[in-house]
Amino acid sequence: MTKTETLYDVNSRTKFLTFYPKIFFIFLNILFAIFFTS
Repeated sequence: MTKTETLYDVNSRTKFLTFYPKIFFIFLNILFAIFFTS
C-alpha cells in the first residue's frame, strides 16, 4: 500500500465518520417529531 492510498483511505474513513452521525441525528429529530406530534 502506497502513501497516497493510505491517505485516501484515512480521508474516506473520516468522511464516513462525519457523514453517518449527521444522518443519525436527522433520523433522531424525525423520530422525536413523530413522537411528540402524535
